[in-house]
Amino acid sequence: MDLRIPRLQPGCLPGFSRAGQRPVLTGLLEEQADELINQTTRLKPGDTKYEGIRVNISQAPGVDRMPPRTDSNWRIRSMTWLLIAFSMWLAQPTDDDDDVLFDITEIARGVHAVMREQIGANGAIVITDRDVIVVDSQSSPAAARALLPRIRKLTDLPIRLVVNTHWHTDHVLGNRAYLESLPQPFDIVAHAATRRDISRLGPGLLPATVRFGRQALERGRNRLKSEAFSEVQRSDLTAFLDDYELCLDQLSAADLAVPTMTFEGELTLHRGGQEIRLVHLGPAHTAGDVVVVLPEERVAMAGDLLTAPRLYADPGADLNRWLEALRFLDDKDLAVIVPGHGPLLRGEEHLHRMIAVLELVLESSDEASLLERGADLRPQETDAAAWSAFLRETLAVKDSR
Repeated sequence: MDLRIPRLQPGCLPGFSRAGQRPVLTGLLEEQADELINQTTRLKPGDTKYEGIRVNISQAPGVDRMPPRTDSNWRIRSMTWLLIAFSMWLAQPTDDDDDVLFDITEIARGVHAVMREQIGANGAIVITDRDVIVVDSQSSPAAARALLPRIRKLTDLPIRLVVNTHWHTDHVLGNRAYLESLPQPFDIVAHAATRRDISRLGPGLLPATVRFGRQALERGRNRLKSEAFSEVQRSDLTAFLDDYELCLDQLSAADLAVPTMTFEGELTLHRGGQEIRLVHLGPAHTAGDVVVVLPEERVAMAGDLLTAPRLYADPGADLNRWLEALRFLDDKDLAVIVPGHGPLLRGEEHLHRMIAVLELVLESSDEASLLERGADLRPQETDAAAWSAFLRETLAVKDSR
């Protein structure tokens, strides 16, 4: 029985790989999204707690007021939470799972892109003359532990540094596994704002995600009892709900480990003749966005500042600074970019398209003109309706500030 979950793309819900299963799961998770919308729209600036979630909205990076509820901007806000929840959708991997979890590709000498075959965030492994640097620690401790033996197949050099590109849990939940598995000296490095946000926002978001997830799980179990499904649908949905329950159990036990080293502005690492630049480009996607640039190799790890086939845009994002960040990458004449999500980017076509999209959104005054002009930027392989939704959501983010 094939129950593999397809790679999550921004704005999409996960579903079964068999045709016909997606509507059942999508409906279930859309109910969860609606509940998240209903909860978050009751927040007011300065609120410090609601139903167990401790987040001071007035202090959240880039957010000084809560945007009005609309179908576009609140949907994407809530879907961000769901994507974080499903980034933990990994049971404890076995040795045989390693090749399925990761697609590891050498993109320059000693530099390997870690691409997720199913769900979660991409990352990278940089092997220097003396040690190993890992970019982003994966979406769960189990995934991080599964990656460690893959690194050992590439090199015996010690892992001395993990870089967190930003605070979102699908990029940092593996921190704890590295701290527990590796001998000292070892550090997790990030911008100071990322450490702050992991400490302040992560602990409140995780239990909220578990609570909403268990509500969705209960609705799914009730549907199995009350609705008619084919034998295949019932078998697949039962297996899915069992796996989801395991995911929620793992998520409820997750322990966020904060970076042990922080910086402001830029940090340059020198390894022999190699230069590795960690550059803070936030607040954009988040307050602490960092890109990792290897100038000589013409390679960069962009975190969620660049994702494919479209950008993640959540209320509170600073689109002007985001555009500046993408222009920074464009100035580096990069041959390969590892995006936070989506396929490996060779060349600059996708980067230029996302720059053009942000330029268009920022200069657009109404949705109709944006959709008309933005249609010409749509990649051929991207569904027209999904592209229009992306443009509307991004415009709503601009209007929310």
